[in-house]
Amino acid sequence: MLVDVNKYMQSIGFSESSPVRFFSHAECFQQVMVDGDAVITEVSNRYDMRKALVQTSTYWEMRHIGIEDRLQDDRVVLYHSGLPGGIRDSSTGIAQITGNAGLRAWNHCIGKGYVSGTVRDPDHDPDLYAVWNQVRDPSFALRTVALIHLWDAEGKPGGNNPPGGETVMRPMALDYNDQEIFQVLRRYQGWGEEAETHARQRMGLYYLCEKYNGISRNM
Repeated sequence: MLVDVNKYMQSIGFSESSPVRFFSHAECFQQVMVDGDAVITEVSNRYDMRKALVQTSTYWEMRHIGIEDRLQDDRVVLYHSGLPGGIRDSSTGIAQITGNAGLRAWNHCIGKGYVSGTVRDPDHDPDLYAVWNQVRDPSFALRTVALIHLWDAEGKPGGNNPPGGETVMRPMALDYNDQEIFQVLRRYQGWGEEAETHARQRMGLYYLCEKYNGISRNM
């Protein structure tokens, strides 16, 4: 799996390592597929969600982390420290989750009874910053990726959606077809041409993850 994922990423323009990206293929694979396997297996079983969905979204985002992402993170710290030059929110952590998306996904899933926790206010800076800091923890980030996928499938209320909104899909299931998988992966990133293009590329990664997960399930 390590070799095949690397070959696929190279085929779409990602070398094993890059001077403009912080993490190599090997580092992303270790963090997500190996170190994160227990958490990913847990949320997969709990939510009837293919492990490959969480693996794909997280690995993909981690491979993209670059200098600009770290600079944006520093600016978030400035903002919430009351210093000039800051911004309120950014995509952060191994899964590149914004405080706003993480907070809204958790709120949605708490409301649906999928998870327990405290509902927080996205317009309240301390609440937003608290979640922003939480999603910087790898284990919390992996759990949040699963909740974002549930939120996405249920129309992503309050999220970054197209003008007409997102449709509500059928409940998350292990038998999601390719189009449903594509929609979940696309909605994780957002909408528009770039999100569509990246989702098509993510599908190739998803198929590889699912291939090897299937081998593991049948051993």
